[in-house]
Amino acid sequence: MGCRLTGEYGEADSFRSGIDSKIEMISPSFTYKNDDETLTWTTQYTYDKLNRTPDRGPSYSNLPAGVSIKTGFAQEGDFIEDELQVIRTDVKYQYAPNWNFHWALSYRQAYQNFDNFFGGTYCNNNLTLETTPKACTWNGYVRQSYAWQETMNKTITNTFDISGSFKTGAIEHQLLVGADVSREDRSPKLGNYSSGTGVPRYYGFINPYNPADQYNTLPSSERLPVTSDNHHVGESMGFFAQDLISLTPELKMMLGMRYDQYNFKSTNHIQNLSKQYDDTTFSPNIGFVWQPSEQHSFYTSYNKSFAPYGGRGNIFVDVNTDPKYYDAEPQYNEQYEIGVKSDWFDDRLNTQLSVFDIRKNNIRYVPDDTKPEEWATAGEHQSKGLEFSFIGRVLDNVFVRGGYGYLQAEVKKDKQNPDNVNKVLNNAPEHTGNLFVRYLPTEKLYGEVGVTYVGSYYPNINNLTKMDSFNRVDAAIGYNADPWNVTLAVSNLTNKEYWRSDSMPGTPRSFLMRLNYQF
Repeated sequence: MGCRLTGEYGEADSFRSGIDSKIEMISPSFTYKNDDETLTWTTQYTYDKLNRTPDRGPSYSNLPAGVSIKTGFAQEGDFIEDELQVIRTDVKYQYAPNWNFHWALSYRQAYQNFDNFFGGTYCNNNLTLETTPKACTWNGYVRQSYAWQETMNKTITNTFDISGSFKTGAIEHQLLVGADVSREDRSPKLGNYSSGTGVPRYYGFINPYNPADQYNTLPSSERLPVTSDNHHVGESMGFFAQDLISLTPELKMMLGMRYDQYNFKSTNHIQNLSKQYDDTTFSPNIGFVWQPSEQHSFYTSYNKSFAPYGGRGNIFVDVNTDPKYYDAEPQYNEQYEIGVKSDWFDDRLNTQLSVFDIRKNNIRYVPDDTKPEEWATAGEHQSKGLEFSFIGRVLDNVFVRGGYGYLQAEVKKDKQNPDNVNKVLNNAPEHTGNLFVRYLPTEKLYGEVGVTYVGSYYPNINNLTKMDSFNRVDAAIGYNADPWNVTLAVSNLTNKEYWRSDSMPGTPRSFLMRLNYQF
């Protein structure tokens, strides 16, 4: 019998004014092994609670010139509370030579409660900063939207599989077969006072040049009435099989499949109406690995995957919607990949190069904005490119690692907005890369420095605004004196000012010290 206890407590202030967080976590685990170690049984419980002031300020395009990236836009009383509890039990049993049984049961309960202002549009001289400026009356302020939500999400998953190896003649097989059953129960309550019809509008106002100058139009300090109260239950059952076939000592083939059957039911408690639908999906995959020598292996693969519940049921289902809109062919992805893995200079350098093509099909859209409850399937997004990575040992105590990525991500089909065809997908930089060097003067001490590059990208699919590329330098030093370990890390060593998305600036120079003790 073995026992392990992991815990964490932390309080942190953000570089953004008024933004902070506190985390509490504890996770005990117990492991049992029989005398011959053919049976291993592990049970783990995790409690994780995070309280934070949200950082949900306006987007880059809605900020006036000269506003510091260190400016936070939280109103007094804004909060997000996350509480997670997970219990998992896992059994592994070798019941025969080369054959193993695995069973896992997990229960996950996630609770989230938030109440805050978010987003916002700046008004200057009675016009907004939007692509098409609109008239406004809050001159000199950012007008924020408001919403609150309370959600309980309970998920139980039961999985088992059998794996083993055998031969059919001269051909070797490594087989994996199994099944899983899951149930997800979601109960979101929402007070949305920034969109929709039939509800009053309440806003927060904040001066971006002086965040202390803020106010809101909420009628009282009490939480406003709920605008939507739903209960969603998703049940699924899947069967999977995978066989790694050694056709020759140098050539292997991977064959796999997965069959899923799912049911989704949604209940609107405000209208006291319910609707449900079900469907099945089949997901094949195939791949080949050719290893002409111990140093080089070539691979190619194809796989197909489906989004559960038709690509949108897990998010929201309107009980007034005709089931035919749910029963349409679900959203699915197809991925093609080819690559090579190599070892060089007596394994002192390892490289990997891959070329890929990923296509997302049957993307959901709303054909008529006046009927938001009616969805249809259309559209295709394509992401293709290459990735190269390496890790190597330059000297006995000097190591390097890095990589480069090239990506072309475009809209290929869009029935709702045909003008979007051939436009670049949002948040998809064409070029990315990184390079890190680690030096070990002794076995216990190390130092590392590296640079990460992210190319320019479009934050929105309309491609009207482009975010600048950036380089970020990070460094760390660590000392290991078993059972103690201490690490000092510096992020953004040069204090580079950049935006990692249109709604979130990059963190300025920051320091992190971590002390670990293992027993």
